Amino acid sequence: MLPPLDTGVVTVGSIRAGTDNNVIPSDALVKVNIRYFTPEIRQKMIDAIIGISNGIATTYGMPPDRMPTVVMKGNSPALVNDAEVVDQLVGPLEALVGEANVVTEFPPATGSEDAHLLRGDNSDVKVAYLAVGIAEPAAFRAAVADGRLFPFSAHNPNFVVDLDAIPLGAKIGAVSVLALLAN
Repeated sequence: MLPPLDTGVVTVGSIRAGTDNNVIPSDALVKVNIRYFTPEIRQKMIDAIIGISNGIATTYGMPPDRMPTVVMKGNSPALVNDAEVVDQLVGPLEALVGEANVVTEFPPATGSEDAHLLRGDNSDVKVAYLAVGIAEPAAFRAAVADGRLFPFSAHNPNFVVDLDAIPLGAKIGAVSVLALLAN
């Protein structure tokens, strides 16, 4: 069990078993995604998934050679922006897109990103991840009015990209790199 203030999300993304409606499958594949903020919570979630799977299999008399197996596909630890890098980018980005369009305080989110893994074993390399809005402004306002705060994020069935956002995204990237190189 997780403490109430800790975040742990399990998403069942795919279940595949059998080939026909009148044939009992001999095996099944369940694909899950877990989201967390700390390695300790990640391990608790993995242990719970294994424990529940083995418990169900044992309850229904699964022989030892047919017990569930867990295959880990990948892992991305929480990405935390370096405050110093963010501070270096704020001024130049506000000059480019306007102060109201630069948000530096964002609550923790369970979306996963692996860009920070590019630094490899160089833990002294500082990281700041920028999210660039890609929704057509009128469509975004309509979505917010409907109570859908982030309908245009990746891995979402409503994902739509306003192609006019691409040149601005390129400018944001260039301005950010130049600001960091100047320091």
